[in-house]
Amino acid sequence: MRRRNNKKNFYMLLLLFVVTLGIGYALISTNLTINGVGKFNNQSWDIHFEDLTLNPGNVELSQNDVAASINQSTMTDITFTVTLQEPGDFYEFEVAAVNSGTMDAMVGLVTNNLNNNPISSTNSVPTYARYTATYSDGIAIAPNHLLEAGYSETYKVRLEYRTDIDPEDLPGTAQTLTFNFGVQYVQADANAITRPLPVQVVQLPAGRTKDNLQVGDEIIISGATNEYFNFVRYDGDDIVLLAKYNLKVGRNYYNFNSTYSNLYTSSDTGYGLQDSTMRGEVNGESLWNGVVAFSYTNYWYDGSALKAKYGSSYPAYVYDTDYVIEPDFSTTCDNSTNCFYTNGYSIAYYVEQYKNTLMGTGYGAPIKEARLLTYEEVTDSSIGCDGTSNYSCPTNGFITNTSFWLGSAFIHNFVGYVSSDGRFNGGYWNNGSGCGVRPVITISKSNL
Repeated sequence: MRRRNNKKNFYMLLLLFVVTLGIGYALISTNLTINGVGKFNNQSWDIHFEDLTLNPGNVELSQNDVAASINQSTMTDITFTVTLQEPGDFYEFEVAAVNSGTMDAMVGLVTNNLNNNPISSTNSVPTYARYTATYSDGIAIAPNHLLEAGYSETYKVRLEYRTDIDPEDLPGTAQTLTFNFGVQYVQADANAITRPLPVQVVQLPAGRTKDNLQVGDEIIISGATNEYFNFVRYDGDDIVLLAKYNLKVGRNYYNFNSTYSNLYTSSDTGYGLQDSTMRGEVNGESLWNGVVAFSYTNYWYDGSALKAKYGSSYPAYVYDTDYVIEPDFSTTCDNSTNCFYTNGYSIAYYVEQYKNTLMGTGYGAPIKEARLLTYEEVTDSSIGCDGTSNYSCPTNGFITNTSFWLGSAFIHNFVGYVSSDGRFNGGYWNNGSGCGVRPVITISKSNL
């Protein structure tokens, strides 16, 4: 996005005329004459699309699909056809709306249609789908938003098969939805306004910019609560952040005498958000809370070897949003790990729930991805966990703030974890009495 002060050029047309005043004397007269020339500068009107960038998510275009592209004849329209197979699939792209003319423009009319009729209470988007077309920072495109000559705005379009729905909301048969989103630009007038920018929800440390962050720097996402993260690394134009604390989910008490207590629920204050008490202690009090099982099954293992989807050797990254079913807490859990034994459950349920919270009302964080930390990330020299001999992590840094699951399996029945006392090891995937949920989020530098 580019911005400048709203300076307008005014052009005045002088209607030229001659005035002759006769004073009334035959021999004495005075003629007053005004001569003027009006010049008109050349002007041009040129608003069009440029620089379409695809972010197709996990969708592979089928034979009859068509990738989003700009119509090269007009440069003012984009079309695409995509098939979303299952919840969690999405298709997304960004494109620049460029004012290459010499005249300031503003948004005149915005249209948003579903199946060729305006979206409304009687023609609403089905529950299983979400379609958005906004500026790239998430602000809605609205009438009177100024687009000055020589500048551009970036749009982001996303079509998504939602995961936050009930089974009865899923379509029983294949559905075809046609969306039309249009923005009409007109010459700017006195009603033009510089569009609002989003509240800066991501706060960087003093003296840091998005380009000079250091490993361990504390970054805050502010909103309904302050959520704290530590900078892990750059990934191209993205930054990778690790939650400072575990989420307040799972069990609220466990010790090594195999004593359990109930689970946190949505009625508990701060449920699903980070909580500094969800650390996990090994020595001293030997008390862990906020602990969950990694999965219902070791879904990455076919009974004899690692499934091809997850690579060919261990450690293997096995975090997978195909398994996002909530554990069934409808009945009282017994005094064991069995509360988490629900077919389709994995720790991804809590990570995705947290991502949706941070992106939703009260925060509006521009998160591209949420996941768990990898074996490769924790053993990188910048963090310094030893995965070859001592199997330990430095206890003087952010990585041992809590005891938490990694997203990598060390072998088919062991998933990696980091402990708050510095141990770096693997635990049984179905053990709901050991580690917490410490999500990783990715944010584009362009949104900072």
